[in-house]
Formats: sequence, C-alpha cells, structure tokens
Amino acid sequence: RATGDLWRQIGDAFDATGKAYRGHVGYINWETVVGERCETFDSVYTPGKSYAFVSRADNLKQAMDRGFNLVGLSNNHSRDCTSPDGEAMTAQATAALADAKHAFHGVGDAGRKNDVKVTTFVAQGKSIRVAFGSLYLGSRRACTGSVCANDKRALFENLRGAAADLRVVAIHSMNGTTQDELVHAGIEFVKSYDGDVVFGSGPHVWKPVRVVRKQSGKTGVVFESLGNFLHPNLAAQQKNYIGRALFDPNALVL
Repeated sequence: RATGDLWRQIGDAFDATGKAYRGHVGYINWETVVGERCETFDSVYTPGKSYAFVSRADNLKQAMDRGFNLVGLSNNHSRDCTSPDGEAMTAQATAALADAKHAFHGVGDAGRKNDVKVTTFVAQGKSIRVAFGSLYLGSRRACTGSVCANDKRALFENLRGAAADLRVVAIHSMNGTTQDELVHAGIEFVKSYDGDVVFGSGPHVWKPVRVVRKQSGKTGVVFESLGNFLHPNLAAQQKNYIGRALFDPNALVL
C-alpha cells in the first residue's frame, strides 16, 4: 500500500520541476484499485510472480497536483480487490476528487461507465475541449464497473459523438495477443472515429509510435505502449519514455 510520500520519494525524484512530463494536458495510467484497504484480493499471491495494488486517493491527488489531469482507470488491476469491491471503491474515491479540471475514466457506475466526460483546458490562451476514455482489452467477460473489450464500440462511438476539439483514448493490454488488438483498436479509433491520441499500455516497456491518417486527411498518433513510471519491479529498466503529442492550438493539427 502506497504511503503519503510516494510522489516525493519517486515522482519528484524523477523530475522535481515537472518540466519533463508536464503539458497542457497530462495523462497517466493509474493501475491500481483506489481506496483505503483490501480484505480479500482477487487471486492468490505468488511471491515474485504476481502483483495486486491498492493506492490511496491521496496518492492520486498528488499526481493530479503535479499536472496529470487525464487518469485512465481500466486495466488488469481495476478489480484486484474483491472485498470490499474494488470497482466500487475506485468509483467512490475518484468521484470525490473530480472537478472541472480533471477527467477520470474506465471505472464507474455500470449503467454509465461508457459515458465520456469532456474537459476544457486552456493552451496558449485557447480553450480546448478534450474528450477522454479508458479501455481494457484483457477481459472478455462482462466487466460490471470497468470498461472492457465488449465495451469498445460503445466507448469509441461516444468519443466520436462528443462535442470536443480533441479525442483521447487510453487502451490497456494484458498479453501479446491483446497487445496486437490494442494496436489495431488504436488505429481504428484514429481512422474511423476521428481520434487524436491513443495512449497504449500493458507491456510496461516502450513500443513503436504510429502516426495514422484519418478519413478527414488529418493525422492522429498511436503510442503502442508507454514505458513504465512507478512500477516497483520495472522502475530500473532503461527503455522508458514519455509520450508527447504536440498540436497547433489554432488549427489543432498534430
């Protein structure tokens, strides 16, 4: 369980100024249940081979204070806790943190989990409306409170239909097969759903970046997999990067 000093110990040690990762819009994959404690985890712990995570809302607030204002919640750890229910805990904790400057997506009320929030950010004096969604491809079963593979079409359609200037989706994979699906889904989102940025994650190592042409002739970008930031087992690896997409604030061209 993360302590209140998480971001001072690791995040600020990475870059205390935040210049390396801060933009007008900042995304992070939050790969834990958000809550105070877990009594029963979803799977049996195998030392050195498995992880289950619960992070406190305070830790998420610290990330928000450091410029992360789009938070993806749907991934293979969204349901790590079965007692109390991890999805319900996360939904409650993020609802309490929500404000007009931040967007959480991927875990929420079962009937509205595919709803898309449009958040307005200011970049170089321009108001930019950003629609954001988070999707996990590793589960084919029904995900009660998480946005999973069976929700892809509904989520993409909601993102396309949102009254927004930019459309961003976070997609998380579980293995090699679902990573291939992630890439195809990301390309589809840009080509067919007017997507602008796809942030992929899952392998916890960096993968290639693709610039994809939309049907309109404009382009979007697919980051197949960003590198790791705070994972305790992989933090020392050398091949990590931060994905940054730069848009002209007037024409909104990549």
